Amino acid sequence: MYRFRRPADRMRPRVPLSDRMSCLETEYINQKYTHTFRHAECSRPPRLLAPLVHETPSVWAHIRGPYIMSDVMWTRLRQEERVGTGGDSDEEITSLHVYAPTNLAFPAPSGWHPRTQRNDVPDKYKITCLNQLTIKRLTFHFTQPLIGGKRPNCEAAWNERCGLRSPIPFHLVWPSLGTPLSDATEENAWRKLLHRGIFVRNRDPHLPSHNCRLGCGRIESMRHTVNCPKMKPFWDAIFKFISTVMHESAPPLREKAIIFNEWKRNELAPPSACALLRHAYGQMYRDFTLVDTQSRPFNWKTTFARTLRRFRSAVP
Repeated sequence: MYRFRRPADRMRPRVPLSDRMSCLETEYINQKYTHTFRHAECSRPPRLLAPLVHETPSVWAHIRGPYIMSDVMWTRLRQEERVGTGGDSDEEITSLHVYAPTNLAFPAPSGWHPRTQRNDVPDKYKITCLNQLTIKRLTFHFTQPLIGGKRPNCEAAWNERCGLRSPIPFHLVWPSLGTPLSDATEENAWRKLLHRGIFVRNRDPHLPSHNCRLGCGRIESMRHTVNCPKMKPFWDAIFKFISTVMHESAPPLREKAIIFNEWKRNELAPPSACALLRHAYGQMYRDFTLVDTQSRPFNWKTTFARTLRRFRSAVP
């Protein structure tokens, strides 16, 4: 049973996205658009026609047999420049009218914003039209009221361990996630390391030993995954590839280069070098994990070859 209540002739529409995402309260603020609803009742949905576009207004409702479906009209004002016969040009305001049943007539795209959106929202996160309802902007809109100005806990933890001489430039690191040569899947292990969410032995208090699984004798921590002597030949090969093929100078601190991609103080590596390091850490951690789960020995040459193949497949 489909029933349509009769609202006022002019009412505020809502974004038709409640079935796809969390309900977003919106306000229609663009005064260039008007709309008119004429409603009736129907006991079952009729077969609807495609939306129609007319240059002149006309009120209608779609009728199929004894059933009537409500219709909607959107009017958009626009300026047109017209050139006369004598070469004179002038601008004339015209209107474009769209008529269709309510479930086929999409609302005007511009002029929408969340009701709770603050005026001081940065432009890169501001929502002013329907095509700006992206994951990035919606995440900012829904999370900011909860976290406020708090920073991720991993920033303080990493600065305590690696930022004693100079603070880690997280304001550069977070925007660098995702490069033209690496996506979220290929950066998965590296991002977990960045968030301090990767598993190593010293995180499990029930293990009989927290020593490195590769047998170097040191405590296996997150920092150890990039400083382990058993992995040094692998990272040597990676940085040699960066210097000889990409023609980038070697970073002064390898640890910061691998974990944060910081090449110089407050400066990140080029995107290609960042992508290779993130590919490399993902492949290294895969084989590092298999040492425990499948008792497979770690062979840095095999890991390095697979890293280059994966990186090559990402190059267009």
